[in-house]
Amino acid sequence: MPGVTRPSRPRPPAGGVLLVDASAYLFRAWFGVPDVFADRRGRPLNAVVGFARTLARLLAEARPAAVAIAFDESLFSGFRHRLDPGYKASRVLPDEDLAWQMQACRLLVERLGLRAMASREFEADDLLATLAARVAAAGGFSVLAGEDKDLAQALAGPHDLLWQAARDRLLDRDDVASWLGIHPERLPELQALTGDPVDDVPGVPGIGPRTALALLGHCRHVEELLAQPQRVAGLPLRGAPRLADLLADHAPRVRLNLRLVTLSRRATGLPRVSSLRFRPAPAAQVDEAVASLGLPAGSARALRAAMLQQE
Repeated sequence: MPGVTRPSRPRPPAGGVLLVDASAYLFRAWFGVPDVFADRRGRPLNAVVGFARTLARLLAEARPAAVAIAFDESLFSGFRHRLDPGYKASRVLPDEDLAWQMQACRLLVERLGLRAMASREFEADDLLATLAARVAAAGGFSVLAGEDKDLAQALAGPHDLLWQAARDRLLDRDDVASWLGIHPERLPELQALTGDPVDDVPGVPGIGPRTALALLGHCRHVEELLAQPQRVAGLPLRGAPRLADLLADHAPRVRLNLRLVTLSRRATGLPRVSSLRFRPAPAAQVDEAVASLGLPAGSARALRAAMLQQE
């Protein structure tokens, strides 16, 4: 198993299972690609063009043995919203233009012969985490392509990698620990204490990342502190008695947060790992997929080149 190399533009080792968080790159393109592309009906295509470019890069550089691409369709319908109606409450459903482009990105994936996944119950990261766990159990390794640090939780096997391609970063478990100050499997505990404003998850008032990391350094799991907050009062931490009171007062919220921010590895309705084998699409299929959506010729060239590199 080759180790992680870190050139100026790192590439993952070939032969892994490439698991892509589509939303990370779709929304990046939606906001970052100029709105100068449109299909024959005048509908915008900037997000699809940007997504196609990124997909071509991921395929060309990862040289994967298998591929799966997860889309988010669980906003306001997933299990987390039943646990807490305030979860992601500030989000809004996509408007007509963005909804069309999300659908077009999925159509592009499917017409290229790649496996697209989505769920009304589970978020895209849950789908990827579930598949990564299955890949690790079968002795393989996953390359998780996404930009959100939450996806680091999905590093299931010792050789799994988090690939933040937009930032040219390739991280293994130890890299994540150096970056975040905590190993990937304990990231939910950190977020349960500090909260996650992006997802409208409130943390414990007065406990920021540095204090949360210090607290977690004194336990094997945050539940130990919640079950015995009086123990916290005796820790060699500044303001320990106050921290003990905060944990006692906010224990129910922390426990709820833990359920909200922990990725599920029990997502249902997913394809078998054996069915994800990457079979490069022939040039004619790529051209037809691109033309059917009205994408520019550059998208076809990039995707054709990515497919050719696999052969």
